[in-house]
Amino acid sequence: MNPIETHPPIAANRPDRRAFLLGGAAAATALTLPRVTFAAATSSAVDSLVLVFLRGGMDALSFCSPYADPNLQSARPGIAMPGPGLPNGVLYLDSFFGLHPQAAPLMAAYQSGQLLIVHASGSPASSRSHFEAQNRMESGASSQPGLGLSTGWVARHLAVQSGAGVLRGMGTSDTLTRALTGSTGVLPIRQPGQFRMPGATGTAYARRVALDGMYQQASAELASAGRDTFATIDLLGSIDFQNYAPSGGASYPATPFGAQFQDTAALLKANVGVRCVEIDLHGWDHHTNLGAIGGSFAALTSELAQTLAAFRTDMGGAFGGVDVVVMTEFGRRVAPNGNLGLDHGRGGCMILMGGGVAGGRVLTQWPGLAPSQLHDGDLAITIDYRDVLGEMLVRRFGCTNLPDVFPGYTPQFRGVAL
Repeated sequence: MNPIETHPPIAANRPDRRAFLLGGAAAATALTLPRVTFAAATSSAVDSLVLVFLRGGMDALSFCSPYADPNLQSARPGIAMPGPGLPNGVLYLDSFFGLHPQAAPLMAAYQSGQLLIVHASGSPASSRSHFEAQNRMESGASSQPGLGLSTGWVARHLAVQSGAGVLRGMGTSDTLTRALTGSTGVLPIRQPGQFRMPGATGTAYARRVALDGMYQQASAELASAGRDTFATIDLLGSIDFQNYAPSGGASYPATPFGAQFQDTAALLKANVGVRCVEIDLHGWDHHTNLGAIGGSFAALTSELAQTLAAFRTDMGGAFGGVDVVVMTEFGRRVAPNGNLGLDHGRGGCMILMGGGVAGGRVLTQWPGLAPSQLHDGDLAITIDYRDVLGEMLVRRFGCTNLPDVFPGYTPQFRGVAL
């Protein structure tokens, strides 16, 4: 095993509430609320977390290529990215690693010390099943999927956060992901600007009054869910998502992923107490025709990089209090299959970007790509993903209950956070 740490850092839920909404019992947007103005960043000892999950298993060896590993080209005939300076070659990060050329928009963050790549990372409890691997990582379990846990690591962190608003966490999928399940004040909201009851606006207020009265007469649990939902509708209705204009000339890709990041920028700039937003990007399960240079992988990498770069620009001074953590359930096999694709593997990489990240480098304990150094044909995992998350939670996100967040595991801090 070859330790490599390049370049020192550059200075620099309620389920009943969901049913309540889907059942048509959500209240209407408050029609007379003033719009929130987007002010400059306010200082805070606790950063906001934007969690990005790349569903499908992103190939880390294409995104951040160990181009100087002597076994890369022979291990990946027809798949390995060329080195820096060559046609379609990777972008120089250091003397060992290079960034995918379609990720070029991230170079500014890397060079300013606000982007860190943690390579050969993941969950050491091996599984090549998407469901099991995602379930394990999102629950924060130590061994078998879930470890009897019914909640997620993000939710357990948010559950004891002080100073958070009525909406302390938000997922942009149609339902809560496992990571977000288990805390009050956390909702799945795909389009926060559309979070209102359908129907004629002329009767919205009357219907809200009627529903409010009904829920106040219900059990304490339902009454609380009703109050929180109305408050969330009011909160989001006070933010002018529709007319939001990104700052600094930022331009988000015209994709759902780009739109969700733009909404997230508007939400975080409004300073309404949201501590975490999760945004998923699907499509990384490349069993056939990986397309590292001009195909599907390249297109997804471009969308990811353009979106993250736009978000960084858009947040401006407020970016100092925001950290983006990008993760995936596992990496891909080192060797390609017969379809110029890659099957499910193990070791992957995490991407951290933000004001609290000790970036400008690739952090790894590189295991090597020689056949004898692989883990059953896969890139070996030498950094547990919980080491990275645990350090960020404690040092940047105000976590005070780390043993509850990752039961049965004590994270080893790796120096990922400032």
